Amino acid sequence: MSRRRKMHEIGEEDQATNGDTASRFQPTNQMIRKRRKPNTFHVTNKNGSNQSEFLVLTDCRSGAASPAGSVTSRSTNHSGSSNSGSNSGSNRSQLVSDVTSDGLKSSSITTYSNSEISTSKSLKSNQAPIGTAIEEYKPRSSRRKEKPTIYLQVIPREKSKLNSSTCVDSDSSDESIQSDSEPEEQTQKPTPNPKMGCIQSLVKNRGQPVNKGNILISDFSATIDDRPTEIREESSIVLRYKTPYFRANATVLLPPLTNDDSWTIGWIQACSHMEFVNKYGDLGHSSWEVPALIENKIAYVSDSDGVSYPWYGSGTEIATVKGPTDNYTEVKVKMNDNFHPSVTWDVPISERDAPHLTKITRDQSFITWLAAVNERTNRVIVLRAVRWRFQLNIDVNPSNELGKRAKLIGKIKQEKPRIQNGANYIPKCAMVKPSANNSQVLVWRPKNGKSVCVVPAKESFKDSNPITIFKGGNTMARKPHMIRQLTEEEVAKIKQNL
Repeated sequence: MSRRRKMHEIGEEDQATNGDTASRFQPTNQMIRKRRKPNTFHVTNKNGSNQSEFLVLTDCRSGAASPAGSVTSRSTNHSGSSNSGSNSGSNRSQLVSDVTSDGLKSSSITTYSNSEISTSKSLKSNQAPIGTAIEEYKPRSSRRKEKPTIYLQVIPREKSKLNSSTCVDSDSSDESIQSDSEPEEQTQKPTPNPKMGCIQSLVKNRGQPVNKGNILISDFSATIDDRPTEIREESSIVLRYKTPYFRANATVLLPPLTNDDSWTIGWIQACSHMEFVNKYGDLGHSSWEVPALIENKIAYVSDSDGVSYPWYGSGTEIATVKGPTDNYTEVKVKMNDNFHPSVTWDVPISERDAPHLTKITRDQSFITWLAAVNERTNRVIVLRAVRWRFQLNIDVNPSNELGKRAKLIGKIKQEKPRIQNGANYIPKCAMVKPSANNSQVLVWRPKNGKSVCVVPAKESFKDSNPITIFKGGNTMARKPHMIRQLTEEEVAKIKQNL
């Protein structure tokens, strides 16, 4: 049967019903899903031996269901009977609408069982006939199924206790908080091997920023030799003495580095107080002085070797690690410092060698930093700081024969070095030129007369002196034993002993 023929039959039956289109329309038994008119659809729903046939009128201009849309429904069997059939337990979907002289006003969707549909056919005249409005019209948006609300039980994670050896990225940020609109189920992650700690994550994420939190110190010591100062009277011109050594040793574990990273670990030392006086009886005294310290222009003066600023030296005092590295690198650095000067028996401006020296007094204070410096960015990270002091008093009797003139008095053994807490900063004056040896002067101050500068300073302190970082990479060819790549097992064992 052609489409035009079908549409003509539908029109004739509509006229025969005298306006009761919703209750008497008899659609064909053939399922038709194609569009009939700009606002008419015909859908047949089959269920067992029964059929529910619907005529749906929509507004084709917007593509959505129109408030004026009309839906009619009828339940039939294959023989054309209006009984509900044997499937009385199943449900049917029926769409009804209110038909008035002004047109279709509202439509709604309700669900009836087969028995209810059959009963509705035998309603009396005083009951609501098929076609009356059952529910108020609801906009399409309100008929959409709301998304089910998902409730998740949030189990807070236990924060692990941190110690000095725990690997923590201080630049790292906290875990991101999930949005309430898009909840995600949390899955329990497998517990990492406690022996490995956080080393596995660092190896997988090579190149995390190096900071004070992920640089490990497995060994650190700072001592002064427990022995007295040695006095040597071997020359008729000068008195020599040799003080005990201050020694500092450290083993540092540097985390994995990226390709362009280069870090130097080493010692930086500065002097904060200097008193070095040689007394010559009633003639006067000489002293070694740093003018900038005496005038309080600076709080520290660098004790560098004068070349490897700001490092104390370029030998065993520093070691450089260049990236890339896949695991921790062990770096061992050490330094020592002592004094072995020569003091003239006679006054420093005299050309004779007659003994007039009567006393030597020395009192100096130092601070020594263990630091890590990024050679690419010049970033300085202070790892440890030690304060130590050296005091010396030698009494000299010039009338005695050579070899029996000088002796130690007062405190013979030195105080133990003290680890400085909270030392996270190195002043600029402690890192720039000049060094203590290059900036000190020897002054003769007679009892009567004007002071005389005997040995002038090689360099003078200036506020404009820039910070220069000595590149230690070129020195590593002669000391490869100072660095070593560690395995994960070695790092885990070290961490357990920290």
